[in-house]
Amino acid sequence: MNVDITLQDFIDFLRNELGQVDLPISNSTQIAVELGVAGDDGEDLIIAIHKKYKVDVSRFNLNNYFGSEPAFWSLNHETLKPLSVGDLLGQIQRGYLE
Repeated sequence: MNVDITLQDFIDFLRNELGQVDLPISNSTQIAVELGVAGDDGEDLIIAIHKKYKVDVSRFNLNNYFGSEPAFWSLNHETLKPLSVGDLLGQIQRGYLE
């Protein structure tokens, strides 16, 4: 299943979900590092993506990309896999997150 969504539509979705209206967001913006998404916020984002775009999230490992809550994030952020807006958009367009 392919999902038809533009980069701008996805950026608008992220701004709405994350409340990040003032930060510049582009294809290369890192979800965890630059937008500060960690722990439960990462889980909430993935649930929102699943609900809106009807993509399969069963293979997506939250801990690989979002880790623990922000208070502990500075201790482990270097072990997280990078995940940019473009990476996530590509997965959504493909129909599943992993």
